[in-house]
Amino acid sequence: MIINQKIRIKIFENFNDELLFLWKDLEKDSLNTCFQSYKYIEQYIKYFNKKNIQTKILSVELNDKLIAIFPLEIKFYFGLKILRWIGTGDFDYCGPILSKKKKFDKDLFFKVWGECLKSIGSVDLILLKKQLNFIENSKNPFFEFLKNFNYSKIYLIRLPDQYENYILNFKNKKFLAEFLRTKRKISENYNILFKQIPITNNDLTVADIVNKKIDYLNKKKIKNNFISKNINFLNDVRTKYPELINLHALFVDNKLVAANLGINYKKNFYYLLPVLFLEQFNKFSPGKLLLDFLVHFSIINKFCKFDFGYGDENYKKYWSNEFINISTYIYYKTIKGFLIYYFIKTYLFFRDIK
Repeated sequence: MIINQKIRIKIFENFNDELLFLWKDLEKDSLNTCFQSYKYIEQYIKYFNKKNIQTKILSVELNDKLIAIFPLEIKFYFGLKILRWIGTGDFDYCGPILSKKKKFDKDLFFKVWGECLKSIGSVDLILLKKQLNFIENSKNPFFEFLKNFNYSKIYLIRLPDQYENYILNFKNKKFLAEFLRTKRKISENYNILFKQIPITNNDLTVADIVNKKIDYLNKKKIKNNFISKNINFLNDVRTKYPELINLHALFVDNKLVAANLGINYKKNFYYLLPVLFLEQFNKFSPGKLLLDFLVHFSIINKFCKFDFGYGDENYKKYWSNEFINISTYIYYKTIKGFLIYYFIKTYLFFRDIK
């Protein structure tokens, strides 16, 4: 029960110096993913600010202490006002930035959320997608207290101290044996080099990886949201915060075969954009080899988790030793919103029927 607790909500409609100061201070000891870091969202808003979207970032204070930031936005869509997380269409994960010093219980959460909705004003639909049920091993209150639909699984590797311990505890022994045999064959017959590409090296760039990913998705006729802004955005983040965006590459006999654009944040490695550049060595599964090197790299650098990102592709299940759920919360506020709510909820319901 909330007794003598003063809640103050402030709305920011742009990323100004005051918000940046609050965000930086909260993030020093917060629960959030890399996609909710100020480094990532500040640049994202700069590149992806659209006329049909209104930024609504809320700072939440309890008794004059900042306890959360909710990076939200309103999308205007065919006459509807949809409240959603910033980055819904582009980020792997969406959600809040929460102080580790104050845990939300049910009463506090609904009091705060009610005040937030009151401050935002009228909307037709609330659609909060890509919400993790756990953020850094703590329950996400937007999952715990709101009625969500589980949408997918996120696969992770909880990294041990030694690479050998990871291999010893690999669950699928058959898959592991086949991979180690293939790895041995290519190592015996070719010169293998794995390296991190420094920002001063222009032989492999953000643009190279993103364009290669676009080509692959287009050939497979897979719908994607990549546009030229993605390249500029990621390139700008890397230039401004080189410690955040990492490029790694696999070379076979000095030929670039595979690469990955990843994120290093709070000792978690995010496996974001893996690509293959050369098909010549496909029989040796270069994608798996690059992934193995990245896991090894993460363990050596004392990372805590290796995060495979959004999507439950089969290969991720082989490498992971843990998973969490990603979910969607939907609720209507008007008759117009109810029509969309009913359609989406029906889709999600039938999607879950096996």
